[in-house]
Order: sequence, then structure tokens, then C-alpha cells
Amino acid sequence: MAEGWRLHIGPSGSYSNAQLDDTAGRARHHLLHRPPVELRLEARTSSPSPGGTLGFGFWNDPFPSWGGAAGAGRLLPASPRALWFFHASKPSQIPFSPEGPRNGWTAAAYRGPAFPDLVVAAMAAGAGAGMLVPRWRARLMRQYWRWFVGFQSSALGDLEAWHAYAIDWREEKVRFTVDDRLVLESSFELRDPLGLVLWIDNQWAALTAEAGLRAGVLQGN
Repeated sequence: MAEGWRLHIGPSGSYSNAQLDDTAGRARHHLLHRPPVELRLEARTSSPSPGGTLGFGFWNDPFPSWGGAAGAGRLLPASPRALWFFHASKPSQIPFSPEGPRNGWTAAAYRGPAFPDLVVAAMAAGAGAGMLVPRWRARLMRQYWRWFVGFQSSALGDLEAWHAYAIDWREEKVRFTVDDRLVLESSFELRDPLGLVLWIDNQWAALTAEAGLRAGVLQGN
């Protein structure tokens, strides 16, 4: 498209992702963006309810290279940080905040605990094993909310129409606006370097006390 990008994924029985980012080949401490910085763009989808996940904003690409499409060859996961507009279709249930929606089109600011990567890897392995035990799940979810700081807006409305989105990231707060209307303002500081990402994929994920951690891909996107 003129003066812009169109991200598209076709029907697939396996994981499919179309992504633009500036994290490739960079260690996390060399990611390019720190406050003060502002992201402004106009965006829409070709479907009112696309399957999988999509979005744009800043994150620290926390996954190891063997665990997903990481932007660099990283052996260990990191404590996640994200400032983004994010959509997840059902059956996703992604708990960015205790009271916020678990799927749909939202704005989210998310900061995990400041633990070393090796500690994060050990915790992730332990939590993954613990979530397999039904009687441990509620306790692990309570601990999750104590360690992770997230804020999330309510649903943002129409994905299929053009809207102007902005993320104004300052050292002391982050403001999210849609068509110059404030939809979310975080109340925590985040100064770590983050990378820019814009993507669409066919993945779903759910983390609940009732069913534990589940994930997969949607067929026929």
C-alpha cells in the first residue's frame, strides 16, 4: 500500500506470523527505544474480528530463540516488558491485569519483575510445571499478580475502521490515545530499552487458574 505496510498471513495449519520490528540481531540491553519517545500511526484490519493476535508498540522480545520467533539468538527468557496496543481473539485469555479483559482489542502497559534472566528461566520452568497441578494453580496465579505490574484499558472498539493510535512513553508514565482520546495512562516507571514491533499471527494463549497454561494456533486464518 502507498506510504504504509500491509501485514498478511494466509491459511496455515502451523504457526504463521507477519512482523516488522527493530529487535533482530540486537541484545536486549541494546534495544533502540528509551523514554522520552512517541509512536504514532494509523491502522485498521481487514476483518472485524481477526483470529490470533496482532498489535503494535514497544516490547523487550522476552522469549528465547528456541521458544519462539525471538529477534536475536538468545538462550534465556527475560522478564517481560511491553507498551502496546494488543488484540487477542478467543480462545485466548491473556491476563495483563487482574480485572481487565482477557481478549479483544486493548491498550496495555506491562512490567515483569526485575530478576536476572537465569532466575526468570528457573521461575518459568517451575511455574510451568506447577500449573500442571490443579491445586497449585490458584496459588501460582496470586503470586503472578504480586510480581507482575500491568494496567489494561477496556475494549477499544472497531478494529476494521481507520484510527490514529499513539503511545507517548515518558520516564514517569505512559499515555495511550486513540484519535487523540486518552484510553490508558500507566502509573509506573519504565526506563529499560525496548524494541519496536508490529505484527499479526495465528496464535492463541490462555493462562487461567482453572485450566492452567494452554496455547496453540488457529486453523484456516
